Amino acid sequence: MSPAFMKSIESLEARRLLSATLRGHTLRVAGDADTDNTIIVSPSDAGDQVQVNLDLEAAQFFTLADVRRIIVSGRNGDDTLTIDESRGGFGKILVYLDGGEGKDIINAGLERNFISGGRGDDQITDAGGNNWVDGGDGIDNIVTGDGNDWISGGRGNDFLDAFSGRNVIWGGLGDDWLGSGSGNDFLDGGRGNDKLISNGGNDRLWGGAGNDTLEAGDGNDRLRAGRGDDQLFGGEGDDTLTGSAAADLIDGGNGDNTIRDTDR
Repeated sequence: MSPAFMKSIESLEARRLLSATLRGHTLRVAGDADTDNTIIVSPSDAGDQVQVNLDLEAAQFFTLADVRRIIVSGRNGDDTLTIDESRGGFGKILVYLDGGEGKDIINAGLERNFISGGRGDDQITDAGGNNWVDGGDGIDNIVTGDGNDWISGGRGNDFLDAFSGRNVIWGGLGDDWLGSGSGNDFLDGGRGNDKLISNGGNDRLWGGAGNDTLEAGDGNDRLRAGRGDDQLFGGEGDDTLTGSAAADLIDGGNGDNTIRDTDR
């Protein structure tokens, strides 16, 4: 085959692997499975179109009114997926971001986001909104903004931090750090030596298996030790702290607290 013909085939193959298509109100953006992709999805300057930038290729445009869902897949590789709303938001459009395998960087916007980091050490942030976030296997760093979020670190030593809102945070398997903001939150460290910190709100902190540290802030909180030598600190408010059969340290802090010692 001639070099020109082979170059043509390679060009067509690249377009097939790195693509953006709109079908049935769903905009699907897929990266190349064999390379590190940089994908940016944003409103156009005029605000009436969705602009998709795939690596260094020319931008593609789709009519915003025709889009109800955006699905972005990085596939394999160390990918960067970004929802850029510096020129405006997407309103009620649902956004799905999947990093796939690799060390991915995922930056979500203000919409209702469904985010999967996949296998690898991922960095995931969002600007706000109600989010479902699964870091997957690996040492993940996940930070969410205001909104009601569900976060799972998966397997690995993860850093999970949620701001204001009613959040549910699961550490999973590994030595994790979990933090929450001013809402009424639920934090479960899972298996591993974890540290759980909550701020304002009436929060629930569950240690799980391992030697954990649970620190509650303002509010009437419930703290429960798991299997392991745990440390429980109630902080301000009328808290309920429940130990286990292990050698636990329990400090209720200020307030009218209830301390229980439960054999398991």
